[in-house]
Amino acid sequence: MQLADGPVAPSGEVEEKILSIWENVFSIDGLGVEDDFFDLNGTSLQAQEIADAVNVEFGAGFKSGQLVEHSTISRIAALISTVDKPDIPAHLVALRANGDRTPLFFVHGAAGFLFPSIEFMNGFDPDQPVYAFQVPGYDGAMEPLSSVEELADEYLRCMLMVRPEGPYHIAGFCNGSWIVLEMARRLNALGKEVGRVVILDPGVLPGEMRKAFDLADARRNSGLLAMARLQAAKLELYYKSVLAKYRFYRISGKWLDPRDPANHDHPDVRARHKDSINRKKNKSKKPAFKSEEELEVRRTPEAKDASSKLMLAFYRYVSQDPIPNRVDIIASEFLNERLANPVHPINVLMPNSNVIVFGKHHDDAVSTETAANSEIIQRLLHETDS
Repeated sequence: MQLADGPVAPSGEVEEKILSIWENVFSIDGLGVEDDFFDLNGTSLQAQEIADAVNVEFGAGFKSGQLVEHSTISRIAALISTVDKPDIPAHLVALRANGDRTPLFFVHGAAGFLFPSIEFMNGFDPDQPVYAFQVPGYDGAMEPLSSVEELADEYLRCMLMVRPEGPYHIAGFCNGSWIVLEMARRLNALGKEVGRVVILDPGVLPGEMRKAFDLADARRNSGLLAMARLQAAKLELYYKSVLAKYRFYRISGKWLDPRDPANHDHPDVRARHKDSINRKKNKSKKPAFKSEEELEVRRTPEAKDASSKLMLAFYRYVSQDPIPNRVDIIASEFLNERLANPVHPINVLMPNSNVIVFGKHHDDAVSTETAANSEIIQRLLHETDS
């Protein structure tokens, strides 16, 4: 394949080497240093291949998410040639570092990664700095963390490296909302100003929080019918657990439930999980979210360990202590219906909330494929910054 319109030639050795990397990744001859990654329809897989190759070649700390802001060869070359960049950990990605506005820090969902489209980023003002956290330990640079509280501590540490003083805008996708909740709690305890807190369609995975919610809901409804429903739900979960253990026993000889996050560290469960991933890769089904596609790209042993620990963190998390901060919730119609329940964890932990209904389903509310969500978030940031 050959691109036309007179490609811009590299001006030095750094650009020449990066140009060679791009031509190899895209299988295109004749690229120029001003050709844009997104104009070439680059995917998250190709973004990671470029980042890995650049880091091997130059010993740099380039991250795939930085292609959002540095989407040409010339911009990458300028970035890695700059020696006075802040030395922030690899799991914090500067999607857009330039601008005078209060930075926005995104927390990933259960997938652990965030690779937004250029359309999503275009929903923010050009001078709006945007950072995104990736699950710690995906690259083997640190031990993965297995509690929401530990993740909140680490993300807060990174955030303070970038911005020592507030205010702080923080946003979370899906289950990452609980990490955002704990980050806000810690900022309050430190006496630091919290700007805007935005969460996108927060979920309640099976685990300690779901158990507490089901029990509170049964108590609220009281009566024999409510208790009967709760017991029926518990019986169904028990039946599915026994069935999963039996199937796993037939394969491995071990009586373990592979769906239980508490068993994610078991070698036999991990091996079975790897086989399942390989089978899914051979199917044509498109991942529900871009972040899931990015997760599949990074399924190194370190990344699998980090994602398992992340699921364990969400499984373990439960809290009864609300935060006083105003929280804007971008909620699907599906979630909004459930927020009518006063004992829903969102209502209990974030009583000062403002619900913005967007989209019918969860994947609508958390999508990073268009500018719809980012435009809503930018409008909320304007209200605070003004």
